[in-house]
Amino acid sequence: MSPTPADYITAAGKLPQGKTAVLAALPGGENARTLREYFERDTNIRRLRAELLLQPTKLEETASKLFGNMPGHAEALSSVLTLIATADSEQPGQEALLPTRLHYFVRAQDGLHVCLRTDCPGRKNGAPAVFPSRKSDDPEVEEGFCPLCASAGKQSKLVELVTCRRCGWLYGALRDLGPARARANRESGAADPLQPGLDGVQPSHDSFDTDLGWAADSFYTYFSCADELPYPRPAADEEGEAADGKLLFNPESAQWCATCGKRSQSTHDACNCGGAKHLRQIEIFHRQCPTDQGTEALESDVKHLLPQCPNCLARNTLGVEPVRRLSETDDETGIAAAIPLSHFDVSPWRDKKEWQIRKLLCFADQRQRAAAFPSLLEDEMFPWDFGREIVGIVRKEAPPLRFTKVAKELAKRHADESVPAEEKLMLPVGVQPDEDNPDWEQFFTAHVPPR
Repeated sequence: MSPTPADYITAAGKLPQGKTAVLAALPGGENARTLREYFERDTNIRRLRAELLLQPTKLEETASKLFGNMPGHAEALSSVLTLIATADSEQPGQEALLPTRLHYFVRAQDGLHVCLRTDCPGRKNGAPAVFPSRKSDDPEVEEGFCPLCASAGKQSKLVELVTCRRCGWLYGALRDLGPARARANRESGAADPLQPGLDGVQPSHDSFDTDLGWAADSFYTYFSCADELPYPRPAADEEGEAADGKLLFNPESAQWCATCGKRSQSTHDACNCGGAKHLRQIEIFHRQCPTDQGTEALESDVKHLLPQCPNCLARNTLGVEPVRRLSETDDETGIAAAIPLSHFDVSPWRDKKEWQIRKLLCFADQRQRAAAFPSLLEDEMFPWDFGREIVGIVRKEAPPLRFTKVAKELAKRHADESVPAEEKLMLPVGVQPDEDNPDWEQFFTAHVPPR
């Protein structure tokens, strides 16, 4: 038997109705008593086991080899794995039909971005098109540009949004390149850091870029824009006016070009799009590099943080701005993050007293250190791998079997240099003994459960 991709997808969809419904959805399923019996005769399963899954491979590539270019081939292979896991659970004492370890790689959200062109094809009822990343799935579209405008022959820079930590109000954010250019001139030994640098542009305020870059190295300018990002107009108070020079309560209007992401005037790095410019009026309510201090602010590395949210008036506390970027992590220093989110049940149709099919979902910051994520997976998988090693020994020996005997067999196998390293039980860093020449029998005796 060799079901089609559509057969597998349909059958997997019948799992909540029970195994009888699954068999009925598979061609020739009426001749099988169990799912395991059916898949033991499935030529696709045999091919996966004998040819395609002999080494690590991507799911998409394996699906293409198995089903060719048939529609839904990747979804079909995912359905196959789900069906096989269910079939194996019918007779847990037997060898798995398709021994598989799946690794899921989840990309962190790369912020929230909008296109502010009023003629963007993605606008609906006056609301702008929204994107979870500056990178488009279309390789022809340059990073940071709206893919919908590009498909219509237009050019538009995406703007990253920030949100209030307390009330969730949305604002636009731009990076001011003026301080970075002045810093680069100082580091290169220029006599005057405010003269044009290597890029030929003189450092100045409001030299905007839509790529916010690293927060620690960047100076941001926050703004609102018409109906897409309306400004809440907070009521001024004397303390607030003194702290922020009234800009928070009286935003500065400016003409900003959606085509290039630059300000139209009043800067050495202004828009130069000519007839292709698409100007929008923005309301600048805060600059981390303020203009009221003149060129001194450009030459200084001191940031002036947003004192409070214009909407809910939540204040800057302990040097943390009331707004944040909409990314998966608020990490601004690049520290690694590899976090086990949960073991989640993927067999809700089964009796909870039975063995459940489970997956480990993890996510990691895009700036993770290389060792953090694999180390985490080793720690999470060790109890399952250890359990399988013990079960394998118990099956080979005649019962009853003392747990000390199991520990001795584990130690013997682990110390045997003739056994390839990849066939031995992998011990995570957090489990390995500290000494150079450990007593493996004592080590495994301590880890084998006495029951």
